[in-house]
Amino acid sequence: MAARRLIIVMISLLVISSIAAALVPVAENGLEDDTTTTTTTPPPPPAGEVVRETVEAGGKVERIRVRVGDRLALRVRVKRPSEIAIPELGQLVAVDPAAAASFDLLPDEPSTYRVRLLDTDRTIARIQVVKRANR
Repeated sequence: MAARRLIIVMISLLVISSIAAALVPVAENGLEDDTTTTTTTPPPPPAGEVVRETVEAGGKVERIRVRVGDRLALRVRVKRPSEIAIPELGQLVAVDPAAAASFDLLPDEPSTYRVRLLDTDRTIARIQVVKRANR
């Protein structure tokens, strides 16, 4: 019996609150504006190329040359487990002989970045990023 009364009270409150919400006028808060704004975005930079390079950690120090805007897909192979770092870009990847380290980089300013083998603290490659020539 008490449960029925509780259900009736709850349904009554629901009906009353729905009616009250329907009768209250909606205030204009200025969010809707009749004026339109246009934004202009700068044209995208010229699309670069995808440069794919593979470096062997035991070989000579390799030079990899890319232009600003090019995407560098770099793989580094090693003969024993280690970590490969590109400190200037904040990149660090564990690597072992069964799985090469992979880096997917999009350099946006001209510079030279070292690729280092951490266990021997040796530079195994240098990535040279040069300005893109204007066309």
